[in-house]
Order: sequence, then C-alpha cells, then structure tokens
Amino acid sequence: MTKILMTSVRDDEQPAIKEFAKKHGIEIVTTPKLIDDAVDLTADVNGLVIQQRSQVDPAVYPQLKANGIKQIATRTAGFDMVDLAAAKANGLIVTNVPAYSPRSVPNMP
Repeated sequence: MTKILMTSVRDDEQPAIKEFAKKHGIEIVTTPKLIDDAVDLTADVNGLVIQQRSQVDPAVYPQLKANGIKQIATRTAGFDMVDLAAAKANGLIVTNVPAYSPRSVPNMP
C-alpha cells in the first residue's frame, strides 16, 4: 500500500485527508511539524507532501534522498521555500499546486 507523509497538517484538515486516503486506498501519515523537524518520518514512506512558509533546511535534502524519497510535493501555489538546486542535486523532483485557490490570489495587471 502506498504510504504518504503530509507535514504542517492542522486538525481541521484531518477529515478530508482521511476521506481521500480511504477513497484512493492509500495510507497518509500526518504531522503538524515542518519537514525540517519530521524528516525522520520519511524513512518508511513512498511520498512526501509539505506545506511550509519557511525555507526548508538545507540538511533535509540529502536525508530525503537517503530515505528513498524522489519527490517533494508542496500543497501550495508557490515553491520558493524549496531550494530547487539542492533538491535537484539530491535527485528530488519538486511539484506544486499552480491553480490552488485562484480566487484568493489577486490578478496583477
């Protein structure tokens, strides 16, 4: 069974996460911690989904690689908290949600 770690998860997000996991037959482990403080939890997961407002600690990238993680998926529209060069150097693909909540992002002329 696919097992995914989601970081920076709030209590009010848990019902939707549980419903998604059940619907898709996957296991989702959640933590309120940032990936910087939860990298040890990636040792036995197939995927990683983060949401954080601060830069990912540079020491995290080689640890993710060592744990077999291949991708960092952000549940944000931006991805400036991820050092793309460090991710690439560690064989990590970075993806985001480019159309996330388009009504809450102002259109600039």
